[in-house]
Amino acid sequence: MTMKCTTPLISLISTSLLISALGCSDASDDTTATAAVPCDAHPCDVLSSYGFFEDNLADLQPTSLVHPYSVTAELWSDDAYKERFIYLPEGNTIAFDEGEAWSYPSGAITIKNFYYPNDGRDASKGRRLIETRLLIKVGNTWEGHVYLWNDEQTEAYRYYAGTRVDVSYIDADGTSQDIEYVVPNTNMCQGCHDIDNTMTTLGPFTHQLNRLVTESGSEVNQLTRLSDRSLFTDTIPAPDTLPAFADPYGDGDLNTR
Repeated sequence: MTMKCTTPLISLISTSLLISALGCSDASDDTTATAAVPCDAHPCDVLSSYGFFEDNLADLQPTSLVHPYSVTAELWSDDAYKERFIYLPEGNTIAFDEGEAWSYPSGAITIKNFYYPNDGRDASKGRRLIETRLLIKVGNTWEGHVYLWNDEQTEAYRYYAGTRVDVSYIDADGTSQDIEYVVPNTNMCQGCHDIDNTMTTLGPFTHQLNRLVTESGSEVNQLTRLSDRSLFTDTIPAPDTLPAFADPYGDGDLNTR
């Protein structure tokens, strides 16, 4: 196995966030792991062992304890598309805060899947999942773990060292793209998710999730939808009284965006 070290500049733009990170990249594509069986304790070796999604794993159809969400101001990640979910252990809830200080129970997991459409103009042509990142709440702290999807799109394996993946796709403008996607090593999770020397979540908080989403053909406020699913410990305030980020790509006030 050949090892190579690189010094990639990772630009993650969200309210002027810019992080430079040093990582060692594993040039091998060997992701052999044990068969998918339920693991006794997190982290699991393979993504399917968590039971987040239905039988066809790559469809990312969540089970009953897994809840999809989206954010208004996304971090940029090599133009990758993302699907996000929150897992809460049965019977547990999030203590809501009107700002960023949502309090998650031990065992909560945020799930972020990175993928590229085969053709950005036509979703029916499928997609290629590259990686899934988990933040797992263990006691009072968060731990980050990275899972790399196989070429067959049947499983994602826990991957420590980071690597680079060649990706070819057609973007939404119909232009063919060939890129080298950087999968971070596990230690790099702390670099992005560090606030005051503590690892924490970045996306799921009030400003980001207070937005309209489409469900069953109708628009609904996302915080209201999550509240209706009993994610929060108490009844939350009316969303129109809560802070919300402006859409960076919208046509609102430039300074606000």
